[in-house]
Amino acid sequence: MNNQSVIRYGGIAAILGTLLIFGADAVPVLLPIGILLTAVFYYALYKSTGSSTLGLAAIGSTVVGSLGLFFIGMDPSILFNIFLALGFTLPALLGGLVANGKVSFPRISALIGMMGGVLGIANAIVNISGGGDWTNLTNPMLKLLSDLTYYPATLLVVIWLVWLGVHFLRGKTAVLQSA
Repeated sequence: MNNQSVIRYGGIAAILGTLLIFGADAVPVLLPIGILLTAVFYYALYKSTGSSTLGLAAIGSTVVGSLGLFFIGMDPSILFNIFLALGFTLPALLGGLVANGKVSFPRISALIGMMGGVLGIANAIVNISGGGDWTNLTNPMLKLLSDLTYYPATLLVVIWLVWLGVHFLRGKTAVLQSA
């Protein structure tokens, strides 16, 4: 399979993974499946940017977070927050760092991925410091901070995934040769 096919499959995986993540409200097992599909997207990003260490870290983080969510389920807890950050927001931060400055990627998309990743990690820290259950945080200020970081982080990561998914599907990404 050539690199251009891998990149197109990565675009499909990003969009389909995002749809499955949203479907997790109805069927909870769709969350780890959707996150695991985004690992294919991060693999395509890894291949299209010249095989960087940060790209490998994004793939590994996505896989570990997804597998962790398979085993612990959707109950709000400290572990859930850790695995969600590992599987959903940390890879966006790492992927944004990988895509930043590459010729074939829009700079704003890389910044959106990085901002979404940072806000998602901040959300995980806030939720963990409040006991892990965002539905019953120990302090009203923590609930406010949780909401102020969760919604923008989720929106930015979804924009990151869909934007680059469409970008990959259009074939606008020049495949770099790794050394």
